[in-house]
Amino acid sequence: EYNQDLGMLAVPVREFKIPLPKDAQINSISVNRSNSVSLGSLNIPIKNAAPPWPESYEEFLQAPDSIGLFDTSHSYFTYGNPNNKIVVLRIYPVQYDTVSNNAMLYKDVDIEIAYETVKKGVLLSASPEKQSYSSSETINVGVSIENIIDQATQFDITVELKDRLQNTVQTQTSSITIDPAHIGQTTVQLQAPSKGGSYWVETSVSDGAQEIGTLTEHINVNPGDITDIVVPRCIPGGTSEFTVTFHNSSGSDIEVAFGLSIYEGATLRADFIPVIYSVPADTDQTASFKWEIPPDFPGGNYIAVATATSEGFTTSLSESFGIGGLDMGWNLMSLHLQPSDNSIGTVLDPIAGRYESVWAYNNKAWLVYDPENPGFSDLTEMAAGKGYWIKMKIAANFSVSGSAPGKSIDLNSGWNLVGYNSTTSLPVADALVASIAAKYVSVWAFIDGAWKVYDPVNPGLSDLTTMEPGYGYWINATEACIWTLP
Repeated sequence: EYNQDLGMLAVPVREFKIPLPKDAQINSISVNRSNSVSLGSLNIPIKNAAPPWPESYEEFLQAPDSIGLFDTSHSYFTYGNPNNKIVVLRIYPVQYDTVSNNAMLYKDVDIEIAYETVKKGVLLSASPEKQSYSSSETINVGVSIENIIDQATQFDITVELKDRLQNTVQTQTSSITIDPAHIGQTTVQLQAPSKGGSYWVETSVSDGAQEIGTLTEHINVNPGDITDIVVPRCIPGGTSEFTVTFHNSSGSDIEVAFGLSIYEGATLRADFIPVIYSVPADTDQTASFKWEIPPDFPGGNYIAVATATSEGFTTSLSESFGIGGLDMGWNLMSLHLQPSDNSIGTVLDPIAGRYESVWAYNNKAWLVYDPENPGFSDLTEMAAGKGYWIKMKIAANFSVSGSAPGKSIDLNSGWNLVGYNSTTSLPVADALVASIAAKYVSVWAFIDGAWKVYDPVNPGLSDLTTMEPGYGYWINATEACIWTLP
């Protein structure tokens, strides 16, 4: 329902679009209203004049010749498309009765259109159930046909799948017998081709003697999908490596352009140069994007949006992440830079009032800092190379400034709570193998409220795969040694 502009006033209107055979000659249109409700004494004027329609349109407004009482029931116009003549019928449910001086609202309407045609039916609709498909997915095309004569009729259906050059790549046929003056519905199935791109589904229907209509709908066939996006730990001044994995589900080799953008809400904060790979059929391809985050980049919540474009089709996947974020509760963290003033109160001043305590493990002994009782605390400094447990009252963004620390960290035999002295993420084996290979039992991290472990004997069964700046790590060493990052 909508209001039709009638100058100073607006009248409620209900509009119907009724398809007829393209050759239909309309004899009459009648509208009978019933089930009325009195609205009282209202006088609703109507304008006979309407804005001009294009020359191909016919306008019939059954109303007084000048502004006066609103005593009409409907108006209509017709226009043609390649398959049908469309009657646009506008029903006015309110009518002013000049005898009773009363306006009536009619709830029920019966519409009857009498017309002549040589065709036996009308193709009402023919459309796929959705617009985008994966390679080899079934395309269900729903077809609706009205039998407009007084005897049962068989209608023959042809559905073609055409590429963007209008070459037919697939054809399916079907038929349906519809009772007199009834609407019949059926489904014709196609299969999405292995080659991705834009296609058109063209449905033609014949009544045995002639074609009654053709409808065309556009679809996309996706050559593949992004299956994964890995967002690393992101901290100001660090280098983070994002990875995007695309699966080519088509039956042929394709070129894929990978893209990555970083948004803060609707604002674009970083955009990466696309990388292009040739991806063999039915295989995965992973693209990497390194982001050197400026030291003054503000902490907060961001969204990484990955895209993959091939054969004119783009698929995307997004992932939310935080920069410099500490979650409410326990966080195992470290400093990736060495602060010029490493007193713990100064280092944590940006999140003052938001944390309960900080713990460190040094020479097999625990040290603690309580911001409410700093004089009774034995943890007084924070430094790069050390790991820290910090218990947050609420989530907060945290970043540190300073100089690049040394690459070497002393490890004792047994458990060591250490930091990660690098601004660049590395696979665990690459970060440790050069200097302490065969000198440690395991590496543990506490990420997103859950433990992750790396076992050098069973790397394939390990869920800790990467060491990243900003996290703290437990390393269980078999002997005293020096861990030197590459």
